[in-house]
Amino acid sequence: MKTIKIFLIAVIIMFSSALSAHEFLNTIMHINVGFSYCFPFGNLIEHENSTYSIYSPYDDRNVHPTHYDMSINVYADLAPFKPFILGNESNAIKIGLRGGYRFNQIRQNLTINLTGKKELDYSGTLLDYDRWMIGPVLHYAPIISPLGIKEGYSAKGGLTFYLLFGQVVNAELTAYPAKRNAEGNASHPYYKTKCKGYAIDIGIGGEISVLSINLGLNVYYTYLNLRLNDHVYNTLGTDVYIHEAAIEVYMGIPIGWW
Repeated sequence: MKTIKIFLIAVIIMFSSALSAHEFLNTIMHINVGFSYCFPFGNLIEHENSTYSIYSPYDDRNVHPTHYDMSINVYADLAPFKPFILGNESNAIKIGLRGGYRFNQIRQNLTINLTGKKELDYSGTLLDYDRWMIGPVLHYAPIISPLGIKEGYSAKGGLTFYLLFGQVVNAELTAYPAKRNAEGNASHPYYKTKCKGYAIDIGIGGEISVLSINLGLNVYYTYLNLRLNDHVYNTLGTDVYIHEAAIEVYMGIPIGWW
C-alpha cells in the first residue's frame, strides 16, 4: 500500500508541473522526487548491535547485525522572490522554503556463512517510519548568464544548502528482528511498539538542468529523537536517538517565471 501511495504522488507531481521550465535560478518552485541511502548510528543502533550475535562456523567468528536506512522522498522548494546578484554579476543566491515528506525504513542485516556458498539470512525491519520536514533552503548559482536587460539572469545548475525540522509519524519499532528470525518470537514476546518524535536534517546538494528536468545529489546529516510507547528494551529505556549520514539522488522539475 505504501508503494502505491508513493507511486501516485510521484505521478501527480510529474504530470502537474511545467515541463518547459528547465532552469535552476530563475524559478518560483522546485518539485523533486528522490531516493536516499543512509548509514544510521546512535544508542538504539548500538544497543541492537551489541546485544546479539550469531556464530558463523565458516568464518569462525561471531557476527553482529548491521543496519542501513532507505527512504523515498517527495519535496518542494518554494522560492518566489528574485535572486540576489553578487560578485560583480558573476554569481547569485536565492532564499526559499523547503517542505517535504520522507518514507523511511531501517533494515537490520544479519547473515552467517555455512560453506562459503550457502548462507543463512536472518535480516528484518527494525524501524518503519515516515516524517514530514520543513525549513529554509538557500540556492547558490556560482555561474550565471544574462538573459537581457529586463529578463535578469539564469543558471543551469548550482548548489543548495538546507536546514529542515520535522515530526516523525506512522512509526513502528520491531526490536531484535534478526534475533527473532533466528530464534523465534518466544525469546522476546513483547517486541513491537509505536513511537513518536522529531527529526532534523542539515545538508548540502548540487544539481544541474538536463533538458526539461533537474538531476541532483544531496549529502545530509539526520538526527532522530524517538520516544517508544512500550518498554521493549529492558536496559535502554523508552527515549532513544539515531544519527544518520545520508546520500540522496533525485530528479525534479523547476517551475519558472512565465
